[in-house]
Amino acid sequence: MNKFDLILLDADGTLFDFDRAEDFALGRTFAHYGFSYDAEVRDSYRTINRRLWQDFDQGKIGKPELLTARFRRLLDQYGLAADAAACNNYYLEQLAAGSQLLDGALEVCRRLAGSCFLAIATNGVSGTQKSRLAQSAIRPYIRQIIVSEDAGFAKPHAGFFEYALRLCGQREKSRTIIVGDNLDADIAGGADFGIATCWYNPAGRPNDRCVACDYVIRSLYELPGLIFPADAL
Repeated sequence: MNKFDLILLDADGTLFDFDRAEDFALGRTFAHYGFSYDAEVRDSYRTINRRLWQDFDQGKIGKPELLTARFRRLLDQYGLAADAAACNNYYLEQLAAGSQLLDGALEVCRRLAGSCFLAIATNGVSGTQKSRLAQSAIRPYIRQIIVSEDAGFAKPHAGFFEYALRLCGQREKSRTIIVGDNLDADIAGGADFGIATCWYNPAGRPNDRCVACDYVIRSLYELPGLIFPADAL
């Protein structure tokens, strides 16, 4: 018998290869505006974006402000003249086409879907995330997608998880697990809410802040063995 009925799966960095999709979308955006694009610009954007999402997770900034601010700061850094909101909109259009999966995502979703309710739980932009899922090979196996923009709360807020379980028709926290790569949004958020947690940590990063988690996996192929005792791909 499987240990969990509902599996909440983070999207970017857990199922989707967000780095590839992001790099592609940024390159297309800069080309659209006639700007030069290279690894330095990409890394600058990622630093700016990461800090803003951290502020968002902590309730310091709203989603609309975040989306515009990341491009405004990037353009200012390189002295480029363009409308930040328009840049962000074009970027999101390109990102919505990025449905590249990480190794094992398709096989594991296919294996788990027969016995578990699979749902994506993400802090991403609703339209973008739903478009990416619709174009992805895992679409037949995902029964629900929960996005912070729709929930009115972002991970790690308890309101996000309450919304997720309600949307998925799940009443038992003890039969629910979240799988994700973000120690704060996914693991700490899930633990504080009272559901099981699985940290997807392919790079073997140290848990410096000692965030409590029930399981740690280096490969998605390890996940079925946690859900179905003595089972593995």
